Formats: sequence, structure tokens, C-alpha cells
Amino acid sequence: MYEFEYDESEPPRPRRRRVLWFGGAAVAVAVAGALYAAYTVLSSGSPMSAPTSAGAGAGSSSAGPSPVSQQAAQRTAQAFLSDWQAGNYAAAANLTDSPAAAKAALAAYRSGLGLRALTLKLQDANAYGDAMYGVAATVSSGSAKATWSYTTQLQVYTGSQGPIVQWQPDVLAPNLAPGMSLSVQAVAPSGGTVTDAKGNALSAESDPGLQRIATLLEGAANTGNASAGTSGLDVVYDGSDGTPLTQIQPVALTQPVAHGLATTIDPKVQTAAMNAVQLDPQTSIAVIQPSTGYILAIANNDGDNDDALTAQIAPGSTMKVVTSAALLNQGMSMHTDVACPYAFTVTAVAFHNSDGETEPADTPLISDFAASCNNAFTSQYQKLADGTLAETAKTYFGLNERWDIGLGQATTYFTMPPAAEDSELAAESFGQGVLQTAPLAMASVAATVDTGVFHQPILLPGAHQISATALPSSTASQLRSMMRAVVTYSDGTAANVGFGPDVYAKTGTADHGAAGTKANSWMIAYDPSKDVAIACVVLDGGFGNEAAGPVVKSVLDAL
Repeated sequence: MYEFEYDESEPPRPRRRRVLWFGGAAVAVAVAGALYAAYTVLSSGSPMSAPTSAGAGAGSSSAGPSPVSQQAAQRTAQAFLSDWQAGNYAAAANLTDSPAAAKAALAAYRSGLGLRALTLKLQDANAYGDAMYGVAATVSSGSAKATWSYTTQLQVYTGSQGPIVQWQPDVLAPNLAPGMSLSVQAVAPSGGTVTDAKGNALSAESDPGLQRIATLLEGAANTGNASAGTSGLDVVYDGSDGTPLTQIQPVALTQPVAHGLATTIDPKVQTAAMNAVQLDPQTSIAVIQPSTGYILAIANNDGDNDDALTAQIAPGSTMKVVTSAALLNQGMSMHTDVACPYAFTVTAVAFHNSDGETEPADTPLISDFAASCNNAFTSQYQKLADGTLAETAKTYFGLNERWDIGLGQATTYFTMPPAAEDSELAAESFGQGVLQTAPLAMASVAATVDTGVFHQPILLPGAHQISATALPSSTASQLRSMMRAVVTYSDGTAANVGFGPDVYAKTGTADHGAAGTKANSWMIAYDPSKDVAIACVVLDGGFGNEAAGPVVKSVLDAL
């Protein structure tokens, strides 16, 4: 809707200096010297001569114009603003005396500002020959939630075919002259302290992982990296070469945030994790929030090592979560009977279960999973061939992809070949072979089972997250049952850890060293009642339930 105010007693007046309004405060836009010639209404009240132009519309005339009636001028001005606001630029331009220039300028105005919404209101006019109207504009940019409000003017005169808008660029915005355009540009924030979610400085933390994070983010902030804070947005006036004009003050749409940069680290969870890693040396933990992917805690107890984020070690039987997803997607179910012989040979490579363990032929997959019987999975290697296992890891769990968790560095936290053959594939099925990962990636695996969809872990709220395909609902439901069985079945590998009623888990034991004589202890778990997922590794800790299990329980009990 347009609003008009008209006072016949008001005398004619020249164009006024324009004032920009933003957020209720007026910002005077001053330009050194005159950017354009002011139009003058003669003191006698006689109309201004109509300009002549090779690009003039049909309403233009080389002869002096006739006085324009108030009603006709108002209708023309209203029609121009209506078409401009609606995006009918050709129609709006045809109401001016320079259609080609007007149409191009209107289109450039829209693209330069990333126009999302525009409100135009016709204001006052004088009652003399050349009608000069005020225009109140409110612009919503697609780049920001804030708006830009300002006033400008347009003039209507009588051409050879009736009232017509006298075109000049500053009809669109104050001080806009030929060859100039408007654009929205980011304003980088200044550096600040990197904090946890509650405002505590990360640099004060003793954990080497958090210290590394703080150093990287502070370095980014101090170099003006926009990802290290909240950038502001300005409307700027650009010259014909596209560079901002320094003589015209930019208009702030949003202010950059220069205070401390808050990460997703939760101090309560971080304290629980730091206390828990003291239970064993060479222990690392990553805790994430399944519903968002927020990294809640990073904790290490291995000198200066940051294994929670940077480890490159085999995940052991925690990988069976991904393997099971691949098998379930192939048509198996958790009730499918799968034998687990003590030894199983694939292309001359013999795989053995731990401690002579075997499961008979009528053992359902869920029981094999709960007891973590390796050869129930190696025996299914042909179902995982042709890249099926790697594709499952990538498509549903976001693994084997580069994640930027907010540090400005895209890193792969889990690596595996896109396809493997026979014995290597059999080894990968239970988390051995050439697989390499860090606790952060395996915490994400647990979180994906919890929610049914991958949320890439991030350290900065709002950071870009790559996406993955949601797990089929049947697959997700069965995986949850299988991880719960690890805790509740009498022979479940986490049955003796002492987890509460809402904990779902998977143990892992990853052999390494000469002839596999050493073993890293793994545990992944999630608790939907607390919206947390955890991965813990204890280097050379042995079985997953013996070392990593109590560490994970310590964290969950503290939350």
C-alpha cells in the first residue's frame, strides 16, 4: 500500500539533501562536492523544462512541458513505485523518460542488494508544474535479517504524451549517480577470545586438544577471518569499476560481533571428560551432541597428543556398527542366523576370534554383535564387496569425507579405501586392515545411530556441515536394538560395565604392533536421554570393556 500526503499550501522547494535511516538513527550521507546537479524549481512557480534524451521514452519532449496536474502526477508516481516494488522493471522503466537506463538500474539495484523484500511509500508533493515526491523505502536484503530504510525523491513532469517520471539514478537511493551501483559487502569482525559455550576462555584449559583449537581460532580471528566471528554487512556505493567509493559512507545493515568467539564446548561435559581420562594413561575422548553435531568435549591424557581429533588408528569392533548397517541394507535382519566359527579363512588369510570364542549356526546376528564375535562378520565379506562397505560408511555416516569442524581446515577423520578385495575387506568388516580413524569420527557413528541421520561434528555454531542420507528407518531401529544388546545381553561385551537403562554401546579391540601383540581399547556409546554420544580410546588398553568402558561410564554418570 502506498501512502500519500499532500498540502496545497506548501510552496515549491528544491531537492533536499538526502538522509539515510537505519535502525531508527539517521545517517547523513555527505559527498565531497556535488555528485550531481540539483534540480531547481523556479521561485515564480513555473515548471522545470523537460530534459531531452536520446533514450527518452514516448512521454519525453524537447519542448517545454506543460504543467502537470496533481492527480495525474500522483497516479504516475504511484504506478512507477508499484511496478518497481513488484519487480516489474520494464513497466516501471517505461514510465520514465529514459526506459533503457532505468530498467538496467532497477535490475542492478535488485541484484546488488540481494533484494528479498521492498516496501515503497509515496510521501509529499508540491502543487506546481513539476511534482516532486518524497519516497520512503525499506529494503530487506537476502544477505541479512536487518533492513535498510531511507528516503529519496522522484519528479514527475508532463511530456508529449502525459505525465512521466524524470529518470536519474538517485531516484533509487540517495547520492546514486550515473555509473554507480549498490552492493552488500561483509565486514570482518575483529579478533577476540575463544571461549566455551558459557564464555570461559579455552586457552585456560589444560587439554592439548582444546589449546590447539583455541590457538587456531584465535589466529583466524586476529587475521580478520570471517569464520572466526560474526561478520557485519554494509550497503556500499560502488564506482563503475565495481570498487567501493570511499567518499560515500557505507550504511550498516548488521554490525560485526567483535566479542569473544563462543565454541560448542560445554564446560560441564568438558569437566566430566577431563576427569574421566585420568582413569587411564593414553586415553582420549570425544563427546558430541547427536541432535546437532555440536562437539561438547575433547579430552586427552597422553602428554601433548591430541588423539581425540588427530589419531589415525584402527577402530576395532566399533566398526561393526557400520558393517551391520551395510548387511541390514542388503536384506539381512538382526534375527538372521549367522554362525561364528573360531577360525575363518579368506584367500589364505585366517581370522580368529578372541579367546577361542565361537557361536553356533543358529545364532542371530544381534547376538553375534552383542558378543562381538568377529567371524560372524568376516564370513559376510562377499556381501560387502564392490565398495558396499565404503559406500555405506560415506552415504549414511558421512565417513571418509573431509569435515571442516570450524577450524578453517577440511580434514578426514576416518579413512578407508573406496573398495577392497577379499581378505582386506574381511579385516575391515571388524575394524582392522588399513582403516584409520579418530575418536571424533566414531562418536559421530554412535550419534548417527541415535538420531538416524548424520550431523557433521562442528565446533562453531552455524558452521557449514556436510550432509548424508538418513539411515533407512528399519536399519536405524535394528542398529539401536543391537547396540542396546551389547549392554543388556548376558554375554554382551558391555554387560559388566554398569551402564544405566538409557545407554547404547559397542566395544572395540583393535590389534596393532608386531603380529598384533598389542590392543587399543575402544568404546562408543550414546544416551538419548542426555543427547550425548561418546567415543573413547585407551591406547594399549586391551579389551574395550576393560579400559575404555569405565571411562565412558564415568562421563555419562557425571552428566
